[in-house]
Amino acid sequence: MPQADGRLQGVFPLFSKERIAPLYVEHMSEYTRLITRLKELTKDGDTFAVFASSAVLADSLLYEFDHSLEKNLVWASQVDARDHLNLKELRAALAIVTDPPVTHLAKGSQQVITLPNECIFHQHDFGTAYQQVAGPFSLAEGHKAYIYHRTRPLSDEDIQWIQEQLNHTYPTWKWNRAAGMIE
Repeated sequence: MPQADGRLQGVFPLFSKERIAPLYVEHMSEYTRLITRLKELTKDGDTFAVFASSAVLADSLLYEFDHSLEKNLVWASQVDARDHLNLKELRAALAIVTDPPVTHLAKGSQQVITLPNECIFHQHDFGTAYQQVAGPFSLAEGHKAYIYHRTRPLSDEDIQWIQEQLNHTYPTWKWNRAAGMIE
């Protein structure tokens, strides 16, 4: 506000020009360890997806910590109503999951995160196609992260099961083979 600047000039020396507090990340060394291990596991071109969406862990958070991850990062669906489930993240060679699952919206509105996270972490249904290769990594707020490697492609039966689970909440969602999505 240029008009106010002239009238308030005498007051400005009482206040500092800028004050930006340093960023603090709880257990930053564990995030660094996670990123280092992830880079080792993707050095030959494998891709990874993050099944978490909060200030504790998300694909965008890891990207902000290290932009070099982007070449191997498969951006995951995060919000049911907006993203649906894009199966490309389930086709990534590696999956990062958390215990407990981390989301940033109301319970039940991020099943595209929580369903894969739970299946992979607890090794049931299509989650049996994954094997833990790293972790735990002790993240903020008591959450732990793990890296899993997909040991086989998802079958049509796996995708059908995923659709059936999501249909409990979203009865109109169907597998769109052409788009590789359940929408």
